[in-house]
Amino acid sequence: MTIELKHKFQSALGDGLDSSQVQPSNWNDDHNLTMATGSVIGRSTAGAGAAEELPAGAFGLSILATATLADLQALFGTFSTGDAKLTFKNTADAGWILLDDGTIGKGGTSATTRANDDVQSLYVLIWDNVPDTYAPVTGGRGSSGALADFNAGKLMAMPKALGRALIIAGAGAGLTARTLGATFGEEKHILTKAELPATPSTGTISNGAISNSVTVAGSPAMGGNQLFVVSGVGSGGWVPFCLPQGNNIVVTSSQAPSTFSGGNLGSGTAHENTPAALGINIMVRL
Repeated sequence: MTIELKHKFQSALGDGLDSSQVQPSNWNDDHNLTMATGSVIGRSTAGAGAAEELPAGAFGLSILATATLADLQALFGTFSTGDAKLTFKNTADAGWILLDDGTIGKGGTSATTRANDDVQSLYVLIWDNVPDTYAPVTGGRGSSGALADFNAGKLMAMPKALGRALIIAGAGAGLTARTLGATFGEEKHILTKAELPATPSTGTISNGAISNSVTVAGSPAMGGNQLFVVSGVGSGGWVPFCLPQGNNIVVTSSQAPSTFSGGNLGSGTAHENTPAALGINIMVRL
């Protein structure tokens, strides 16, 4: 509404005939309040006293012009629903939840992270933006939408975060596309044969001083590097050699060696696949 300024006392008398004089209607009428452009009424001087003009500036005027909380948040760059921040706190701030691999839902449900009606906006946001694979809803997502599921008391599991590194969703140039909220990767990994460097599957190993020869042939059933010691070659000396991953030996000679032995050098256990990292918590705005 327009600013009004009137006297507290209102006259009940009618106006006189002399219009050059102040009339009761003039007294009762609104009075104009004039001030400089870009100012607001306030008082910066200490103590009680008369109102003063205070320069608002362009930014101050833009704050006064915001119509909603969302407008104000956008103006100040503050957090809004679904935003996340890193923290060393173990308890969520007011209006936030910790990503603790738990569930959210309306008040009265068995949600483990937060069961309160104030999670509705976040519930709807995650329901709309993250596939059910990574933020599953109890009983599956209904056809009537996120709000209907929330009001029905269905719990939603938040995307898994504990023990995981963060990666930006999307499809970087030359990289695999990552879905928002998706979890992937493994902490430890066992190499498969397909992941090993390519090596020859056949070949001949010979010693010029010995007439016998040893032929290398592939054997997919054998894993790990093989160390074989061949005896009885030539004058009876020992000839040690190491074969690549997955290879076996076949000895060919008119005077074949009497024995050979081999064993795995590796253990076949999983190797550490985790990069250097820092343990920290993540909060999400409701």
